[in-house]
Amino acid sequence: HPLDRYKDVLRSIVNTGSADLGRRKKGRNVIIAGLINGVRVIQDKRGNTMAFVSMEDFYGSFEAIVFASCYRKAREELVEENAVVIKGKISNRDRGETKIIADKIYSVNRALSALARRVVLTLKSDLFDEKSLASLKELMAGFPGRREVLFDWCENGNELFRIKSGNCSVEPSLEFVDKIRKIDGVGNVQVTV
Repeated sequence: HPLDRYKDVLRSIVNTGSADLGRRKKGRNVIIAGLINGVRVIQDKRGNTMAFVSMEDFYGSFEAIVFASCYRKAREELVEENAVVIKGKISNRDRGETKIIADKIYSVNRALSALARRVVLTLKSDLFDEKSLASLKELMAGFPGRREVLFDWCENGNELFRIKSGNCSVEPSLEFVDKIRKIDGVGNVQVTV
């Protein structure tokens, strides 16, 4: 599936998928990701441009309604075959079909930095050494930001303790996550919202 390359990252950002939309209450805030299959641009009653966006995720398909205020800010992202993250609300008034009213639309990369609150790194005690620590420090210095970093120190798959990085914050991105996964001894990278 075209979203596979983002699967691990999206799992920590989204709070629903297309299969769960029908069970969500009207007006409920959601964060959902998907691949754009089609964009139908129209003019609303006031003459403003808006769009109906057909999307698919790992579980099925859904539609997002993008009103004029959101459309103006996100129109560059609304391209077929583009993977996006939508922050919005549930709407199920249109013939009983559940849709998303988009408040914000992000590229996957932008969603990481815009929605993330922290980055949690699982460090494996048997593989994480001084060289790994030096690589980690250098990499984190290259992505300065405002998101706190937590380190889960694990041995034999069991978390022994958690350390909060006192003076180092990062701006997570796809590049950051890809690079950090390549450091010896880093077992997992989780971006939490």
